[in-house]
Amino acid sequence: MKRINFLIVLLSVLVLQSCLKERDQVLDPDQVPSVVEFASPGALVHAAADSFRVYSLSYPISPLDTVELTINYAGYQAAPKDVVVNIGINAQLLANYNAAKASSTFVTNNLLPSNTYSLPSSVTIKQGTKNTKLLIPIKVDQISASGVYALPLQITGASGETISGSFGQIIVRVAPKNRWDGVYTFVSGFVQRYSAPGAPLNDALSGNMASGNVTLTTTGPNSVIITGLKWADGGGVGGIADLIATIDPATNQVTMSSTVTSTSLRSTPGKVNSYDPATGTFTLNFDWNPTGATREITNLVFRYSTSR
Repeated sequence: MKRINFLIVLLSVLVLQSCLKERDQVLDPDQVPSVVEFASPGALVHAAADSFRVYSLSYPISPLDTVELTINYAGYQAAPKDVVVNIGINAQLLANYNAAKASSTFVTNNLLPSNTYSLPSSVTIKQGTKNTKLLIPIKVDQISASGVYALPLQITGASGETISGSFGQIIVRVAPKNRWDGVYTFVSGFVQRYSAPGAPLNDALSGNMASGNVTLTTTGPNSVIITGLKWADGGGVGGIADLIATIDPATNQVTMSSTVTSTSLRSTPGKVNSYDPATGTFTLNFDWNPTGATREITNLVFRYSTSR
C-alpha cells in the first residue's frame, strides 16, 4: 500500500512539473512577438471575424478638425528603440472592401478627397514607450454629405519591426455628423428568438430588452449605424453588425438594413418604422433570418439624449 501511495505522489509531482513547464513556456515574455499596429478607434463596423477592419468616425461640421488615431507597439515590452512608422493610403484596400460587401443595401465607400485632409508620412514611437498618436487634420465642412467617404490607411514600414497582419491596415470612415447622430436613451423594446419560423424559443435572450444607451453614428447624409442594443439578459445583440437605419427626411420613415447580407435583415412589413423630429424619438420594428433561426425586434423605442 505504501508503495502504491508513493507512486501516486511521484506521478502527481511529475504531472505538476510538466504543467508548470508548459505554463512557463506559454507565458515567457520572450516568446511573445511584438508588432506595430493601429489601435481600434472605436467599435468595428463588422463582425470580429470580418477580414476588414472598418470604423466610422464623424465630426461636427467645421473648417478644421482632427482624426486622432493611436499606433501601438503591441507586445510585452516597450519599444526598444525609436520606431519610425510610415503611413500611406491603400486605395486597393477600399476597392476590395467595396467589392466584398457589394449588395443592394451596401453603400459604396468613396476615397476621401485629398484636398480635405493632410496625412503625415510618418510618426515615431519613442524608445521606452508603447504607442504614439497619428493626427490627421480634416476640413469637415468640405466633405460632401452626399456619399460615404473613407481613409484606407496602411502601415508601410516600422524601422524593421513586425507589422501586424490583422491591424496593419484599417479603413476609417470620416463624415460630417448628420442630424440623427448622437446618444439615445432606451425606452422600450421586445426581442423574440425562434429556432425556426413559427417556433419561438423560450430562452433568456428573448423578452423585454435590457435598457442602456443606444448610439447612432453617421454613415451617410441620411443614415446611421445603431449600436448598443441588448438582449433580454443584458448581453449585446449579435449577428447584425452594421445595423443601419436610413431615414427619409421628407417623410421621417425609416428603412432598416444590415451589410451582413446573410441575415436578410429588413423592416418588418406592416409595422411602424419612423422618426419623430419633435421629440427626437425612433420607433422601429425589424427582423432577420426570416427563413431560418428568425429573430424579431418589435416596438423598439429610443429617444435623443445628448451629442456623441
